[in-house]
Amino acid sequence: MHSEALENTEDRELNRCIYVVEQTRLSLIKWQRKYGMEFEQAVIAAGENRLCIPDNELAQWQDDVATLPQWEQRLQHYRVASISA
Repeated sequence: MHSEALENTEDRELNRCIYVVEQTRLSLIKWQRKYGMEFEQAVIAAGENRLCIPDNELAQWQDDVATLPQWEQRLQHYRVASISA
């Protein structure tokens, strides 16, 4: 019974990671379409006053860029663990 509960928890975590990665990727696409450029370009353009973007939106975009690799790494970890099990 204990191993079944652990397996269910791992499945939930795997599904959560998949969901967060997908949502973050969609969010990045939304930002890129909205401003017509990649994040790095947006930072430069905002710094040169060529792009008018509210600070909170730039911060949210930066957060998406920064967290995606972390979630992808976590997802990879759970996928490897589920294959090994």
